Amino acid sequence: MVYLREIRLTGGDQDDACINFGSGANVVSGASDTGKSFLIDCIDFVFGADEWRRLIDEAKPYLQVLIELENEDGDRLTLKRAVSGGDILVYPAPIRTHSEAQHRVAIPKRSGRQVAYDISQAFFEFCGIGTEIRLRKNAGGKTQRLSVRTLLPAFIVGETSIIAEKSPLYGDSGFSNTVSQRMLSYLLTGTDDEDIEPQDDAGIDRNQIEAQLELAKRLHAESAEKVDRQKDLAPGLEKSIDNVEQSIQELTSRIDLSKAERRSLQSERLDLISSINKRQTQASALSELLVRYDLLNERYESDLKRLDFISEGTYYLSALQHAICPYCGQEIKDEPHEHGSSKAEIPEEAYEAAIKEAAKIKGLQTDLSAAIEDLTGRIEELESTLDTERTRLSSIDDQIDRVFIPEQSQSRDQMRLLVDRRLTYNSLQDDIDRRDELADLCETLQKTLDDAPKGSQRHWKAIDEVALDGFCNTISTLLKSWSWPGDSHVTFDAKKYDIFVDGKSRQSHGKGVRSVLHAAFTIGLLQYCHENDLPHPGFVVIDSPLTTYKQGEKRSQGDEVDATVEASFWRSLRQIPSEVQIIVLENKEPPTDVSEGLNYHLFAGAEGEPGERYGFF
Repeated sequence: MVYLREIRLTGGDQDDACINFGSGANVVSGASDTGKSFLIDCIDFVFGADEWRRLIDEAKPYLQVLIELENEDGDRLTLKRAVSGGDILVYPAPIRTHSEAQHRVAIPKRSGRQVAYDISQAFFEFCGIGTEIRLRKNAGGKTQRLSVRTLLPAFIVGETSIIAEKSPLYGDSGFSNTVSQRMLSYLLTGTDDEDIEPQDDAGIDRNQIEAQLELAKRLHAESAEKVDRQKDLAPGLEKSIDNVEQSIQELTSRIDLSKAERRSLQSERLDLISSINKRQTQASALSELLVRYDLLNERYESDLKRLDFISEGTYYLSALQHAICPYCGQEIKDEPHEHGSSKAEIPEEAYEAAIKEAAKIKGLQTDLSAAIEDLTGRIEELESTLDTERTRLSSIDDQIDRVFIPEQSQSRDQMRLLVDRRLTYNSLQDDIDRRDELADLCETLQKTLDDAPKGSQRHWKAIDEVALDGFCNTISTLLKSWSWPGDSHVTFDAKKYDIFVDGKSRQSHGKGVRSVLHAAFTIGLLQYCHENDLPHPGFVVIDSPLTTYKQGEKRSQGDEVDATVEASFWRSLRQIPSEVQIIVLENKEPPTDVSEGLNYHLFAGAEGEPGERYGFF
């Protein structure tokens, strides 16, 4: 048995979309159109569907869809498929490191006598289910290999099939439901139909062949009509597919290159901003220093003027005829007067001192001028570099705004158009292949019918009654835990391959009851197989077991699920053992005391609070 751990969409020019699941019970609830049901489509597509059930617009820009599984031994397996279709890549590693592991290529399904490695073999090997289980497919005793497509309805339940009136086992089966019926027998007993002998041609049931031929003709007519509606695209379709694939690859390369160039420019831009800030700081510091140097130079000029004044004063002082001695206050005459011989030469000494001081200041001023010139040169050099860097920064910003952002938007639009075109081409190619296969099948059935003589019809043993009783008892116990309004007595209808509850068939109820009973059938099958060590994938995914109508649809009587059953259903999820896994996708939100004990995801939609997840995307 295995667990579904993660679903992820990746590739293209957008963030990955992903969701993770734990062991035991998981619930994804919230508003409509938030991507809950699309999770079922992702699983279905990775498990080999010919095409998407519906590829919503939000998913179209992505390139790959990935699913991660974990088995009982703790091993991880990643399955990856291109959104456009094709083979499935199988990696023995979790999603986060899958690209580092060696992978195998699995085809979606085998046809004819193919023995190629396919998704069924990859999945069954990982689950511990036999890869060559044989199941009877018709009344003649012919068998076919159990495939994941046949098994899928037993563990993946979509919002449409959960309310359908046909058996929960049938899914989208084609000509005959026999193989689906034998699939249930295998799950309940662990025994397949390998040992039965096919009937001779004489014993082939002609009525069955005629029914198959009639169905094949009707399906062929529908496929032919579908192809005919797109006949203008049919000529050169293979070349068109190759061309669009090549265009997608080239556009992807351009997007990757554009991203690399933009990252390079962003890195250069950050470096430029850092350099500009650093140089502006340096230029500011140097400018402040230059201001101080200018002030010092002004001080030198002022000192020189004072010294010049002193030297000129001594000259004029000596030229005066009558003057008062500045030293002793006596009138200066021709003859010397007494006031100390040391003072007699003061004017001359003052003159000499002023000359020397002026020379010293001029020397300092010369050095200061050189420093100012050097400082001015450094500032001019910084400003020149800043101008260059600012110009480059402006050019980068302009290139990002004018080139890369529009180019990114244009590339996204182009990728969306190419993906849409690729899906259209692939869908048409699938329709053509299906039309041709159905034409061959019609021819084969017609030939078989023409050549087959009448013969007696064989009768085959029904499913083991002990196993059926045990299965029905498991469902009954489950319904009781859901507060079913009745005795919860469950029996199996071997004609419709469905259940009766308290004497009424599942089909006789409204949508609400049908969906709950379908969920009980699927979960009961998981529990019975787990408790009796029988083959089963080990997990189930159920979409909308409690909400059988879509937003905006008119509700009919019987669409609603009983409130008591609903409340008990939520509470029962907390009792799910961790050895199995149940994933419920539901519009309604579980009670708070229930959601706190589960692995719970809320897709709040447009009405969500800040910080809440909008949806899968």
